[in-house]
Amino acid sequence: MFDECFEKNNRKNEIKKCKLEGLIKTDCLNRNSFFIRTNCKPTFMKHILRILYTTAILHLALFATAQVTKLANNNNIQFGSPVGSKVLMVSKDSLLWSTDETTANTKNYATNVKVDYNHGLAILSNKVYFPGRNSANGNELWVTDGTATGTKLVKDIFAGTKSSSPTDFFVFNNTLYFFAKTSTNGIELWKSNGTATGTIIVKNINAGSADSYSNFANFFANNNILYFVANDGAHGTELWKTNGTASGTVMVKDINVGKGSSNVLGLTAFGTQVIFSASDSVHGQELWITNGTSTGTKMVKDIESTIPTFGSNPSGFYLFNGKLYFSALTFANGLELWVTDGTTTGTKMVKDINAGNASSSPFTFDAITIGSKFYFQATTNSQGAELWSSDGTSTNTKLLKDIRAGSASSDPFIDIDFFTGRDNLFNGKIFLMANNGTNGNELWITNGTATGTTMVKDINPGTKSSVSSNNLSYFYTNLGLYFPATNGTNGVEFWLSNGTSTGTKMIKDINVGADSSSPSVITFFNHHLLFTADDGDNAARKTDLFLLNVTLDTLPSAAIAATTTDVNVAPDGTTFSIYPNPATDHLTVTVTSVSDKKAWLTVTNQQGKQLHTQELNRIKGIIQYSVNIKTLPPGMYYLQLTTSSGMKSVKFIKN
Repeated sequence: MFDECFEKNNRKNEIKKCKLEGLIKTDCLNRNSFFIRTNCKPTFMKHILRILYTTAILHLALFATAQVTKLANNNNIQFGSPVGSKVLMVSKDSLLWSTDETTANTKNYATNVKVDYNHGLAILSNKVYFPGRNSANGNELWVTDGTATGTKLVKDIFAGTKSSSPTDFFVFNNTLYFFAKTSTNGIELWKSNGTATGTIIVKNINAGSADSYSNFANFFANNNILYFVANDGAHGTELWKTNGTASGTVMVKDINVGKGSSNVLGLTAFGTQVIFSASDSVHGQELWITNGTSTGTKMVKDIESTIPTFGSNPSGFYLFNGKLYFSALTFANGLELWVTDGTTTGTKMVKDINAGNASSSPFTFDAITIGSKFYFQATTNSQGAELWSSDGTSTNTKLLKDIRAGSASSDPFIDIDFFTGRDNLFNGKIFLMANNGTNGNELWITNGTATGTTMVKDINPGTKSSVSSNNLSYFYTNLGLYFPATNGTNGVEFWLSNGTSTGTKMIKDINVGADSSSPSVITFFNHHLLFTADDGDNAARKTDLFLLNVTLDTLPSAAIAATTTDVNVAPDGTTFSIYPNPATDHLTVTVTSVSDKKAWLTVTNQQGKQLHTQELNRIKGIIQYSVNIKTLPPGMYYLQLTTSSGMKSVKFIKN
């Protein structure tokens, strides 16, 4: 408009032009008045334009700079979580840090212990409990409140310099549960109320010095029952439950009768019952259900009965309209979309998406709901891996859009929210990553229709990609999606998109030039985003801690997006984060919620097989949980958080 208003020297023509274009408004009149008053020449106008352009660029640069504040330099923070009025963090060298979002108060506050964060930690009563190591006590249970004096040993469980190595922390009914080792009991189930006297063994499940702990605890709570897996030495690794007492810690059922293990996976709440997959050695890995009693623990359906011991390996449970959708494998149809209502007759294949015995491999663990349908990735021979939708019926389970035309795959990753444990929508839409074969892997958006599924922007022009599922720091806010991307010139930096091309911009080139700062979100605190990035000031590539100085709100769930009137949802909603990532032994999951509701965590592999599920009980406030992943082979996995409002999943890497 500015250029058009000053396109000609003739005053009458200029004013006439503005009138014809309906531009007799303050901006155009002021500019014409300026032109008339100065009677400027084209060369003068070019000079003015150059000054104004330079000033605009300077303002944009200053604005971008003002949005980002460096809180700490080269401290290599790995993860953090809000606890009270601070964010407590752990650095790569296992030191405790805290921040109140000011540079002066961002510091390493305790040096008397090293945090063994690979074995998990948990938040209870605004304190962080963690495995800590020092020379005097070995690896034991510690606690911190964010101060030096409040960082102390809870109990030396394995007295002396030897380690009890507490692991798999889980908070249930305001009590911390975990497994730990002593010289007389092996690795067994313990609990703690945060005091030395209140830190006790629950039960020596595998009598003597043998371990009942078998690589992971698989803690899961539902209907006020805490489930876990353990081996008592006589029945293999089976499903157990506990009420915190020795007498109340019992095996639910010997599913694989005798010393064989049942391989309990994918524990998922279904009303007051729990659905999971397990093997009884007769039917292979199949769908099971339990109400916490032996008689109430039974196989729902032998989905694949052609070869009895093979099993359908049900996984990727997704709650939608009161039923659980999942993927299951049969010899006749391959890996396809199934549904269950908890009964044998109500467990059936929704649709043979990839007709015949070829698999569509539906990513149900990665599904998201928009209105009356849920959306997921599935594969067909003719269209490759693309975006599908379903209302739960065969007729209405359809391809949404063949983003990459033909048999090649666009590989849409439809769940890129790093924190929010809900089916978040932004203006009724969801962001996704996809490759149309022309523009590389770029940011897309969909409202659930084919015409409304479009590329937001070709950030990295041409066939090269700007976004990657390997960088997981994506965050939905009221302003749009914050995400890492590269435009091919500036390296991987932080970007913001409101779903339009013009509204998709880089926040700041932190590592100036072509090198990447590789931003990674740490946590969301006090309506601000904390993240780490490498500004390139050291050869060792140590990361710095940054604050995004923009007031943000998280978004409500997709289920209530039309009204946002759900009484269980506050403006900040429910958020979750995981760390470290990549991880070696444990993931620590931080859940923040202002509402009192149940939630569940599930780990699946890239094929959708559920490997671990645990209930978070009634979540309210800020709580941390530990997920043991040390038995997983190295590779890419998904962690999914499910609430009554929906679910969300993020990718993580196991080293």
